[in-house]
Order: sequence, then C-alpha cells, then structure tokens
Amino acid sequence: MRADLGACLFPLLGRTVSLRFGVKAVCFLKSVIRSFLLLLCLGLSFDALAGTAVSGGEPVIKTHHVANALELGALTQRLPDRDRSLDLAAVLAKPDSAWRAETGKVLKLGYDDQAWWVRFSIRNDLSAEKYLLLDVGWPLLDFLDVYIVSDGETLTHWATGDQRPAANRPLDARTFVFPLAIPAGETRQVVLRMDLRDGVYDLIPLTLWERAPFFADKQKFNLILGGYVGAILVLLAYALLLFVSTRERSLLYYAAYLGSFLLWIVGQLGYGNQYLWPDSHWWTNLYGTGTAVPVMLLATLFITHFLETRHRSPRLHRLLWAVVLLAIIPMLAVIADSLQIKVWIEGFIYLHTLLLVALMVLHLVTAVVVLRAGFKPARFFAMGWTCMFLGILVYELSQIPGLLPNNALVDNSMIIGSAMEFLLLALAIGDRIRIQRDDKLAAERELVELKSAQAIELKVQVQESTRELRQALAKIELLACTDELTELFNRRAFNEIFEREHRRAHRELGALALCMVDIDFFKSYNDRYGHQAGDEALRRFAACLTANLQRPSDYVFRLGGEEFAVLMTNRTGHDNCLEFVKSLQREVAGMNLFHLDNPAATLTASFGMVYCEPGASLSMNTMVGEADAALYDAKRAGRNKVVSKLVSA
Repeated sequence: MRADLGACLFPLLGRTVSLRFGVKAVCFLKSVIRSFLLLLCLGLSFDALAGTAVSGGEPVIKTHHVANALELGALTQRLPDRDRSLDLAAVLAKPDSAWRAETGKVLKLGYDDQAWWVRFSIRNDLSAEKYLLLDVGWPLLDFLDVYIVSDGETLTHWATGDQRPAANRPLDARTFVFPLAIPAGETRQVVLRMDLRDGVYDLIPLTLWERAPFFADKQKFNLILGGYVGAILVLLAYALLLFVSTRERSLLYYAAYLGSFLLWIVGQLGYGNQYLWPDSHWWTNLYGTGTAVPVMLLATLFITHFLETRHRSPRLHRLLWAVVLLAIIPMLAVIADSLQIKVWIEGFIYLHTLLLVALMVLHLVTAVVVLRAGFKPARFFAMGWTCMFLGILVYELSQIPGLLPNNALVDNSMIIGSAMEFLLLALAIGDRIRIQRDDKLAAERELVELKSAQAIELKVQVQESTRELRQALAKIELLACTDELTELFNRRAFNEIFEREHRRAHRELGALALCMVDIDFFKSYNDRYGHQAGDEALRRFAACLTANLQRPSDYVFRLGGEEFAVLMTNRTGHDNCLEFVKSLQREVAGMNLFHLDNPAATLTASFGMVYCEPGASLSMNTMVGEADAALYDAKRAGRNKVVSKLVSA
C-alpha cells in the first residue's frame, strides 16, 4: 500500500522539484524515497516471514545465563490470535507445533490487526531464590497481560497497558516492568498477551534484568532524556522571550513546533502515560497520530514562514500545505476509531506514515530549493532538517529485523537527530535575524547616502546649471584628498590619516613613526631646469617613494612644494623604521636625476624621522614638530642625510 501511495505522490513531487534541480536530481530523489518505501515494504514481508520455523519445544532460560541483562527476543515463541478469542487455558492447550520461534533480538510482530501470545520459560538452576525483572520495552501497547504459570497453574496475572489504569502496573516505570521471583530449582513459564487497537506493532524489546543493573540503566536513560528535555525547554523559553522582545513570528512558530514535538516525544517514550495522562485512555488512544499531525502542521507553518515559501517557491508552498491537509484525514480516522466508529484504521496508519515521510522529504527539498535561490538563512535550516530526516530514517529502518544493529545510537537516533535539528534551527533563526538586521542597516545607510547624494546634487544644481560644471565638482570631490601632480595623498588626507593612526596607536599601545622628507636644493633645480622639469622630478620622486613602500600600513604624502611625509604604522622597532628610511634615501639618490647645483650632482633628499615606542605619550602636533626638527638637523648636517629621534614610553 505504501508503494502505491508513493507512486501517486511522486509525479506531483517530481514536477515541482524539477523546476529547480533538473531531471537528474529528481530521479535521484525518487530513487531514495522509493528505496526507503521498498525497505519498509520488505519490513512488512519480514513480518510475515519472521518466526516461520516450527519450534521443537518451548525454550527454557536458565537463570545463570542472566548476567545484568538478557535480550529475550530469540528465546521466545509466539502465537497469533487473529479473532482475539483465545484465553490462557486455550493457549496453554495449544501443541508446540502451533507456536513459532522468534528469530531477532526484539519482537517484530508486524502490522496486522490481531493479538499475539508470547511464551518462554525460566529455570532457576541456582541454590537460592532468584529475583529478576521482565521489561517489555515498548510503552505504547494498548493491552498487555502477563501470566506466571507453574505446572499449568497460574501463579500471578498482571493486566496492564496504556488503555488500562496506571495502578495496574506492578512497578512505576515508563515501560512495562514485572517482578519475577523464582525459587531455587524450579521452573516458571511466562506467557504474555499483547494487543493493539490498530494492529500496527513497533519493535518490542523484551529484556530480563537483574534488579541493580535495571535501575542503573533506567537512571542513566532518565538522566540523558532529562538533559534532552531540559535543552528543548531552554530553547523554547529562549525563543518565547526573544519573540516578546523582537516580535519575530518565526520565533513563535519555532516555539510552538518545539512544544508540540516535545509533547509527542515524551508520549512516544512512555513518560506521558507515566506522568502526564496516566488514566486518560481516550487521549492515549488518540495520542500517536493525534499529536503527530499537529507537529507536522506547526513544523510546516514554521518552515513556510521562515523560508518565505509563499514568495520564493509558490508551488512548493501549495504542495506542502496540500500534504498537511491530507494528513488530517488519518487523524480524523483515529478520532473516529477512539469513538468506537468502525474504520479501516490500519490503512489510515499506513497513509499517515507515507504522508509523514513525504512531508519530511518536501521540507528538506524546500530548504534546498530556497537555499539555491540565494536565501542564506536556509543554510542552517537545511542542515538541521537533514539531521532530523536521517534520525527518523535510521529509526524507521531499525524496525526491519536484521537491517541495523540494536544499539544506543540506532535506538535513540530520533532523539539525537531532533536535538541536532533544534539547535541548528535556533542558529538558523539567529542567522536570519542577523541578516535581516544587516539588510535593514544597509538599507538605512543606503537611504542616508541617497539623501546625502540628493542633497549634494541639489546643491550642485542650484550653484551650477551645466553638466560640465557638475562633472568638475564631482572630480574635485574625488581629488579632494589627492595631490594632482604626484597622485599622492595631500595634506588634507595626511591630517585625517595621521589623526586616525595616532589615536589607534595610543588606544592599542602600538608603535608609530613619522618621517618628514624634503628634496635638497629644489628651488635651484627649478631655476636651472625650469618648472616643467621640476614637476617631472617631483613625479619621479613620488613614484620612487611609492614603489619602495614595503607594507600596506605605510603611507606617503605630498604636503606641498618639495615637502613630503612618510607615515609608518605596525612596524616593530626603531632600527627597522630607520633602515627602511635609509633605503628610501638610497633609492632616491639612485634615480640619477642630474642636479648640478647639488654637491652630489644628482637629486637627493633629506629625511627627518621621529619614532614613538608603544605607550609613548606624544601629541600629533608635537610629533610633527619633532620630525620637522629632525629634518632641519639633516639639512644642517649637509643634506642627503637621515636623522632620527626616539621617543620612549
């Protein structure tokens, strides 16, 4: 049935997804889902095939084999009760050939509208009475009867299940736990009757425990689950508090999704019947599908709002809600069944399972589609939903006997996947809020800049009416910080950059060096060779300084005439800066620009540097004055010199 319904769903799913992913991706997705449904169908086949070997007699478990815990699945036999007409006497009268041996570590009773009888025997081969605990590990059994039989006589009978009063349970636990006391040398036969209203049985672990290991194991599980529930409650409270402060609706939908899933998972693990609704049989009967559908609905509400599917992917948006509306049909069927209205509940459970799988796949596909369309917050969302999908997939595949090992990772895959999903969804919401905030700030900055640009344009239009003048004003604005002749930073830029770097060095306790540069005998150069040659000399001089800058954090400026400045930041040590300035001196002299009025017969420059160690308290004006004084010292020393001053902290 699952495969038939899947075949009806695939064309619609394929047409929607192919718009984004192409034929290959759609085929791959179809193959994955079909393979999953095929495995489920194989699981149904295993239900019919499991336990077909005829047992030669009832298995007998010896108590010395029970060390801490013993899984009883493969040590039991089962008997179907198709019309639910058998009683204990009729069951005990059945020949051994009517019983079928279980083959797996856990009971796999399959999906069939019938009751099941399970039996095994325990022999105490020790010299003292043995106390054990029988744990029927699936908490959602509607009716469970346990008989302790000796020589055909019933010694003890427990009638429990989630459709019976909680007081019927011999021990207060989330699963069904029964105490067994077996006298030395005696044998006790244990007969169980299991029944479900809908006939859809999950894997049922059947374990024989010693008392101390049992309570230690349950305490460990309760501690882990307590941490899991506590983490979800913290995320839920945090989401609600953020919603109150931000009014972001995705936080409210996220909190609603968390709350509904938490209610569903605690019921699925048996804590609902133990603590929340121990004697509410109507709610217990409605619980599974009755709470799963609201979880699906709230999850879809959160997804469609968070991913903005109405605008970003309208077809997927409509398909998601169509599947959710279809999922209401199984819920109505379960409600009708709980009201004693006869419906084909097994078929509706299959439909519910198929719709749940389809919706999970659609959620993941939607996240990927929206992410590929450029919606960045979908990154964490897709990762989180992948974790949940894999967790549920592993859990469902574990229901097929022999396919996956029975261990803590596999058994708790849904809990692990959901915990990772909720954390990643919280990150996704935070990422979305951050991106929205950044977009809002960018829009505000753009608006401010636009208004500023409009004001400038209006001012220019008022002052000048021609396009040429507006372009000239734009060029002036562009070149306001640039020296037109040398294309170096000008004095205005020097004042701004120097002030910024001086504040940063003072704040971060960094070093700062300033070097004032003056071309030697430049007035004579202009007089001898002319101003045009002087301008060319200035350009070549500026290009030489710029070409020999070693770090992006070094700046060179033309302050006016033949006066230049070099600002050095993020350099360590006075000697390092001094060596760099001397290299500039050598490079300038190496240009070989003839200057007959210079004793060196070539164009040279004098350098005056001041170096402030980290933590040195020296104002900008003082620092400029010290550099100028060093420059004058270099000139007095005969020019073409480097003079430096060190200011200690």
